[in-house]
Amino acid sequence: RARASTFFSPGRAGSPLPAHFLLLISHLHAPESDPPAPLLLAIVHRWFYVAALINMKQRLLIVDGHSIIFRWPELSGLHARNGAVARAELVKRLTNFQDNSTWTIAVVFDGRAGPASDVSDPDGIHVFYSASGQTADSLIERLAAKYASELDVTVATDDNLERTTVTSLGGSAMSSLQLKEEIEAADRQIAERIRQLKKR
Repeated sequence: RARASTFFSPGRAGSPLPAHFLLLISHLHAPESDPPAPLLLAIVHRWFYVAALINMKQRLLIVDGHSIIFRWPELSGLHARNGAVARAELVKRLTNFQDNSTWTIAVVFDGRAGPASDVSDPDGIHVFYSASGQTADSLIERLAAKYASELDVTVATDDNLERTTVTSLGGSAMSSLQLKEEIEAADRQIAERIRQLKKR
């Protein structure tokens, strides 16, 4: 079996506010207290912001690799000439997207001969191949079923049956076009940040 069932580690749920923060908050609401100092307010507001981030579900995007390749013209043409190169190009784009977004990304391809495999780069996205005789769809659905209750799971595919199955498991779905638009939007944001930095 692939390591897919244990590969992702959702973040821990947020812990209660520390005692000293509870004391600060009680001071803010005490009728006899002096008006709170701006720094005190800033500290408390910052803590609530961090606590909210801790409690947010990790966002997991599972990409149906070949579904995306065949729907993106530039990759489908590349795949017709060399499938391995097309897969590598998709992985490269998804890796850049993960670096520039809040997503944790896994891409699943239909397998080669042999058992299911995980060929992930420790510093990149998670790359899975289904086992011989197993479809990528079944591995994607297994991942979604495993993590939909713990993570904010979205599957990128144009396979309508797969989209329906993932939704029934508690996940969400996006089309190949939506995925491309999200990647392009992230690229524009990075370009704008670089432009702003150069102006300083």
